[in-house]
Amino acid sequence: LVVVYPRVFPLDASELVRDTIDMHAGDRGYMDDYTLFRGSRDYMPGDSIRFINWRLLARQGELNINLYEPLVPQSITFLLDLKSFTTWREVINNAGVSYELESFHEEMMEDMISLTASAIMALSEKKVRCTLVLPRYGERDQEIIRPDSIDNQVVDLLTALAAINYKGEESSFNKAEILRNSNSFGQVYAVGER
Repeated sequence: LVVVYPRVFPLDASELVRDTIDMHAGDRGYMDDYTLFRGSRDYMPGDSIRFINWRLLARQGELNINLYEPLVPQSITFLLDLKSFTTWREVINNAGVSYELESFHEEMMEDMISLTASAIMALSEKKVRCTLVLPRYGERDQEIIRPDSIDNQVVDLLTALAAINYKGEESSFNKAEILRNSNSFGQVYAVGER
């Protein structure tokens, strides 16, 4: 079996990670893990008072800030909206209303698949678990691909992306199945044309 992976290019995934952390940590941008002490430094104007080392201040009168390891998101899910690359025309005839495929932007879809593959590669290097949700289309059922480990995710997810053979047919998501699995998705990014 030969698999041709999507084109992968260097990508800075820090914005994906930052968006996820911002949602949990507010404007500061990072959420600190208070169990992983990294060190301390002198207090600087603008530092949050919650990081002041109060014991050191009480004993020695020194105003220092505790530094902790920043947390990164545990999981990011990419939901691929393949239908967004199509335009449908309403056709009214004696049988009623039906829809015909008007246009399919295949090249833009391939670019989206490459961008998703590149993000998965970059996030894997940061040890962020990734999941793919692919819609039902043609003879294919909806797939939720969640590799067993971060070590396997690049091969598993890029193989799933390489297997996409969408040609503009009707596609949809099973919303009930997505909701049942959503507690393990982490941050979800819907990826499509619009």
